Amino acid sequence: MIGDSLQLRVWGRVRQECEWSLEGLRVLPRSGSSIAVRDKASRGRSLRDFTGVSTRELLSRIELAADAAYAMVHGNDDYSICLPLSRFAGAGALLADACDSVTLNPEQGAPLRLLVPDVGLWNSVKCVRGIEFLAKPWPDFRPKKHSR
Repeated sequence: MIGDSLQLRVWGRVRQECEWSLEGLRVLPRSGSSIAVRDKASRGRSLRDFTGVSTRELLSRIELAADAAYAMVHGNDDYSICLPLSRFAGAGALLADACDSVTLNPEQGAPLRLLVPDVGLWNSVKCVRGIEFLAKPWPDFRPKKHSR
């Protein structure tokens, strides 16, 4: 699932499973978040402006089950992170599709990258393909590869 063929699947503790295409996500209200990124060449940091759909905006369009308390965000290669809803929907959290007004490239996590400011860029999920809402955390809050 790369480029415009993305289908973001939402399932788990929701009233109705749903999917969004990348094009469908891009017509939703846009948000931005500035995040410090390590510059390998200068060994310093610079602020990068990421834009996309805020996780709050996405949540406003999903009817969660009453017991939904966690969001497990799945990327390619079975890389996932499980976050409490309060962090998933925190200030500045978004599903980014652009950085500094340019569409993300594969190294940056194209087509969608989860950015949660207090989680850190190095722990963000690249190539997001799905969000599973859970009643309990699984397996824990640290990103890891796993299989079910």
